[in-house]
Amino acid sequence: GNVDIRDGIPEGCVHFSEPRLGPTCRAGHIPFAAALVGFREWRRQYSPIIEGVVVREKDAVKLRGLMALKDAKAERKETNEIRRQNTPRVQ
Repeated sequence: GNVDIRDGIPEGCVHFSEPRLGPTCRAGHIPFAAALVGFREWRRQYSPIIEGVVVREKDAVKLRGLMALKDAKAERKETNEIRRQNTPRVQ
């Protein structure tokens, strides 16, 4: 489900507003809930605005570590791609 944080984050929880953290939490077996930050009106219908996830304080350190690993992996991939593009091809 979602956690409504419009009036504040529940005690003992931490909000992460980065996109696509759900799959990261699932991979690390971290319980989480989507963070409901408001509603938007479109054609007279209201839809929720979900921004990030809410996790328990004790799981926040583990999630930060997983995020750092994910960022490092993306950076390595980008560096390897640049190297591959700059390497002369032998014909």
